[in-house]
Amino acid sequence: MDLSERAEAETQRVLAALREIIRRKRMSLREVGILIGRRHDYLRQVFSGAIELRYLHIAGILAALDVSPVEFFEEVYGPPDVRGKPAAQPPHPAYPLSARLVRHASLRVLIWRLKEKGIFSDEEVERLFSELDREMPAVAPLS
Repeated sequence: MDLSERAEAETQRVLAALREIIRRKRMSLREVGILIGRRHDYLRQVFSGAIELRYLHIAGILAALDVSPVEFFEEVYGPPDVRGKPAAQPPHPAYPLSARLVRHASLRVLIWRLKEKGIFSDEEVERLFSELDREMPAVAPLS
């Protein structure tokens, strides 16, 4: 399987997971599309492949359904520490923490950008930031 086939397979995997969450929330693509401020048929076009799936779509759908990105991606791929394949060499001892810090910072930037686009309110941003901060371990300052 070449790179583009693998990317397409992953896109379909994420779309299937989003469909399942929408089904569990007993909503339609139309309802979710309206919640994220799009035309009534926009998400149907995204899910059919007529419009390319972007992370902004995923984040907007998850926000509309009140599902955190962390929960979603852990549901799709499993928790970060049980992804299956062992490393070819032992990771650096600081890797788990540094990976979590990068993920944490990336999610904060994404949330802030979605707020700027009007997808999240100030209160939602504060709630999401608090949720993210609770997930992070206390980190001692570097000396």
